[in-house]
Formats: sequence, C-alpha cells, structure tokens
Amino acid sequence: MFIGAAAVADYRPVQRAEQKVKKTQSELTLTLERTRDILSEVVSTRTDGMLIIGFAAETESVLANAREKLNRKQLDAIVANDVTRSDSGFGSETNAITIIIRDREKPLELPTMSKLDAANRILDEIAGLRASSSTKRRPAQQGV
Repeated sequence: MFIGAAAVADYRPVQRAEQKVKKTQSELTLTLERTRDILSEVVSTRTDGMLIIGFAAETESVLANAREKLNRKQLDAIVANDVTRSDSGFGSETNAITIIIRDREKPLELPTMSKLDAANRILDEIAGLRASSSTKRRPAQQGV
C-alpha cells in the first residue's frame, strides 16, 4: 500500500543561487521546472495487489478535478479537499474531505471534522478497500 499524502513540491528553481541573492534589483524573475511525479512513478512500478491512494488539494471543481486525477494517475482511491475553505485544509485544525474510490460511483463526502478524525476515516476506507480487493484476488476453494 502506498499513500501519497502530498507532493513534496510540484516545481523547483531551474537555477540554484550559489550565494545569497542580494536585494539590489526592484524585480527578480525566477524560472521554475516541474519536479518528478513520485505518485506516477509508484503507479508505474505497482506490484500485484498494491493499493495506491492519492490526495487532491483543489481550489476549483474539486470533485471533477480529483476524479480526473484518480483516472489519469490510475489510483485506487483519492482524497479530495477544497483548500479555499476557511474551516478546512491548510492552516486549519479541521478538514472536510471527500473520498473517491475507483470502482464506486458515489464519492464519500465527510463533514468538517478534526484532522485526526479525518485521517482515521481515510484509514477505515482504505482498510475496507484492502479487504474487498484481497477477497477478489483469493482463488475459489475447491469442494472436498
């Protein structure tokens, strides 16, 4: 099982300054490049039975963007949250999440709760997903 809770960084500076950048100019242009996508790399090396769970911190079209990411990255589940809300996400003690499971039509929308409770609900869903996927993989028993 792999749970990719957040990207380390989506972009990094193309050029690293060897020394402190002095405040001598009124403007500074910083050129960024994409970093490698760890979640996609994990998916590309997936082994049989491995569950891969991602997260989607979104600012618009939260569920549509999260579902698109789930499909594009071939994840088993994704946890979406609207980071524009003042009562959840970054800098808040609480979170309101939606869990989208690949083979389920209806997402599980959870109310605002503590981040610890949200983490426990995520783990409960993953445990259920793990149990159902291991049942599907188990060969039928032969009659005696």
